[in-house]
Amino acid sequence: MFLRKILGFTLGLFALPVCAQDTFVHAIDVMKRSVAPIVCLTVAADGTSRLDIIAGSAFFVSSTGSFVTARHVIGEMEPSPLRRPCNTPAIYFPRSGKWPDNGTLTDVKWFIFHLDQCELSSPTVDLARCKTQDDLTQNKDGSAPPTPVVIDSALPPEGTDIVFTGFPLQISLPRATRAIISGYGSRDNVATTEIVLDRNSWPGASGSPIFLPNGHVIGVLLARGTNDAVGLAFGRTGNELEKFLKSQ
Repeated sequence: MFLRKILGFTLGLFALPVCAQDTFVHAIDVMKRSVAPIVCLTVAADGTSRLDIIAGSAFFVSSTGSFVTARHVIGEMEPSPLRRPCNTPAIYFPRSGKWPDNGTLTDVKWFIFHLDQCELSSPTVDLARCKTQDDLTQNKDGSAPPTPVVIDSALPPEGTDIVFTGFPLQISLPRATRAIISGYGSRDNVATTEIVLDRNSWPGASGSPIFLPNGHVIGVLLARGTNDAVGLAFGRTGNELEKFLKSQ
């Protein structure tokens, strides 16, 4: 009897990661209806578009076309003699309303936005809210609008499993990465403003949502660790994100 109880307890422990994995699979699937890459396009005279570069990642906070990314992503798209010009800032999203599961790039639609209409935080907070030129709920071609994320301002305990999803390394489809919250930081030693993850990120992932198994966004990915901090990633917390959005 005692051995049976021990065996059952052990099997239960091994079953927990499987349940957690199943939960994240669902959460990642749901997030595929909310994320999009921020890109620079070249639009020809005949209206056709060519992708020049993926500048960063974003997630929608309204179905009409408002999205959040990192402020430095928008800043690096502004004209400068030190970098290639961003001819037409845009995002793209699947016409079906969800990124595919099989690794193929399905039919997508481009949506232009204007850099000078983005609402920017301070450089320290490093958040931006932009909006597409068109209302995404009014697509006459039948394209499905994105699903806005649910933002959670609570601070999950250190050690909590999370996932961030974005478009790193010029990859045209979203990539999800699992990590653990390794700690928090504060700019003024009063309010919690920074979330630290135990997993490195990659160029292009800035602006990715950081979310829980229930799909709630609890942060925004901003930077990857360098030098002695290699292997870590840093983001803005959900309470800071909520504060920023409410101030606009």
